[in-house]
Amino acid sequence: MLNKLKDKLEQAAEEARASVRRIEEAFDDPLARQTDWRPANRGGTNTRSRTLKAVSPERLAFKAAAGPLLIAGAAVATGAFLALKSFFAAGGTVSTEVFIGGSIAAVGLLLGYWFTRPIVLDKQTGLCWKGHRAPKSESAARDQANAAVLSDVGAVQVIGERVSGSKGRSYRSFEINLVLRDGSRLNLVDHAKQEAIRADAQRLGEFLGVPVWDASGLS
Repeated sequence: MLNKLKDKLEQAAEEARASVRRIEEAFDDPLARQTDWRPANRGGTNTRSRTLKAVSPERLAFKAAAGPLLIAGAAVATGAFLALKSFFAAGGTVSTEVFIGGSIAAVGLLLGYWFTRPIVLDKQTGLCWKGHRAPKSESAARDQANAAVLSDVGAVQVIGERVSGSKGRSYRSFEINLVLRDGSRLNLVDHAKQEAIRADAQRLGEFLGVPVWDASGLS
């Protein structure tokens, strides 16, 4: 039994190494060999979570897609309704139902905050950042995990992974990462709509003037 498990683990590891070798050979670039080809952000959504928009000729931003916003809004509305209904039905006392409703609404608010978090690439400042506050300088951006200096970007990486869903179902999710010249990466988006991911990656590559390494069909 243990030997069979060991053999399966060794086979999976060899398949993973072979996949990485195929990817590295597909992109004849020394930087590709320095880059990690495993997912930078494990998981992902089974629907499109972000859309890439041109805010101006010098700025692109990933905006929240309609689907996730509707889910977040529905959670807030449902939770608030349940909490208020239970609160008044109990004569103004906080019951278990009130707490449950409030928790659902709070989750909806957190989801809304997460999905509306800006992801911006700005040529005027020369920076990319994820969050509600832009870095104050290039040095500050280099010190932050969720920011990068655009001149440091060497490529746009597209990779995929199999994500386990509910009831034993699974789906493929794809992510866009900025690859910096030192081989490190900044994950931008991660969702299941492959064609949208590919189109957004090409647009980013043109905007930044760097190659796009699309390995979504290789991994």
